[in-house]
Amino acid sequence: MSDTEIRKSVWSTSERLVRKQLALLAARASAGALRFFKLGQGQSLPGKIALRIDPEILSELVKTIDVVLVSGTNGKTTTTALLASGLERSGPTVTNAGGSNMTGGVVSALIGGLRSHSQATFAALEVDEIYLTPVARSIKPKAIVLLNLSRDQLDRTQEVRKIARRWKSLLGELPGAKVVANADDPLVVFAASEVLDVTWVAGGISWTEDSSGCPVCTGRITFSGGSWQCECGFQRPEVTWQLSGDLVVASPAGNIALELNIPGSFNIRNSLMALAGCACVGVAPEISKNGMAGVVSVSGRFQTYQLAGTDGSVMLTLAKNPAGWVELIAMVDSWVKDRAIVIGLNAKLADGKDPSWIWDVPFEIFAGHLVVVCGERATDMALRLRYAEVEVLVVPDPYSAIVVASKKKADVVVLANYTCFQRIRKDLERSGSPTRIARALDGINGFMSKRSK
Repeated sequence: MSDTEIRKSVWSTSERLVRKQLALLAARASAGALRFFKLGQGQSLPGKIALRIDPEILSELVKTIDVVLVSGTNGKTTTTALLASGLERSGPTVTNAGGSNMTGGVVSALIGGLRSHSQATFAALEVDEIYLTPVARSIKPKAIVLLNLSRDQLDRTQEVRKIARRWKSLLGELPGAKVVANADDPLVVFAASEVLDVTWVAGGISWTEDSSGCPVCTGRITFSGGSWQCECGFQRPEVTWQLSGDLVVASPAGNIALELNIPGSFNIRNSLMALAGCACVGVAPEISKNGMAGVVSVSGRFQTYQLAGTDGSVMLTLAKNPAGWVELIAMVDSWVKDRAIVIGLNAKLADGKDPSWIWDVPFEIFAGHLVVVCGERATDMALRLRYAEVEVLVVPDPYSAIVVASKKKADVVVLANYTCFQRIRKDLERSGSPTRIARALDGINGFMSKRSK
């Protein structure tokens, strides 16, 4: 190497270090300012600022860390929480627990997490299915967990087969990455079909409407007896991780008895994917399962709140698309004898502004029960439920809707999509404040006056 080339290399290295430090300082300063002025938690903006200063900051942050990425349409946040808790048993782990899963959010989470875990061994990061390609290209992860692909946010999310093709192309660029793939979803199998090191997991699929067309030949996939196949020969691969009992996992390491403290059969399957993800980076299932047992709620999901001024409680759940609602309704159906039901629907940017997908959800399961609906699109949901022959009350204010429902039964279960869920969560966390109670009473009085006309 000539003297000129050596000087250029030294200058390039120095410039990289300066850019990195400036990016970190700017990100931390912006996060602090957002919190100080109560403008948010700084889950995305600090990362965006850091990327503007240093476009390579993402790859720099994870140079010494084994990273596991989790992507898919449903279950990312919960699976990532389980994965992070499992990995934590073997070494300090950073994660984007707040659920901000686009590139800026991933960078923000790493910058914040590495400040308190400077010697982190692992990172467990959920990534939006569309953003998986740019994030994985920068990070070069040790492993990628692929959950499912289904319709989501119809007005701004790409057609699922296009995403599957993009995933397949990405995985071809990452020959060193291990992949944990849901063998029950044909689109995921298509994406991972040419990966050299793939772990096939019986991750389950309750919603097959978006995967019934074969991604190989465009023919029809037939689902039967827990398996699937197409006439062209494309079929479900043999799995090495699956459930052999209610909470027993059959794995290459033998049978593992799970101890979970979050409800729903879909969360058992999420834990199965998380266990396999931990194993891919060398954390044995018998170790990681103990960490996963400590997860009792995930960013407010499945969390129980005491309803102020009553003896009742509120269980908060989230679903954002037909696949998620199908899973959630199946879980809630067993509770409706003992709990009142509130359904919340918004159609903001984060939810997708087209709520027509509600007509694909089998709300008929609630026929014969009273459901209180709330949110900015409460009337849309009420119409859908009336066609399903469900008795409905419309109370647009979410907290007021919960109070009204609690008059029928002390305990309430809330099913809401993303922004409605976040609004309700904040309301419940400050439900004992005089302002919150006054707003609830105003909402209830307004509801009652309309009902009397």
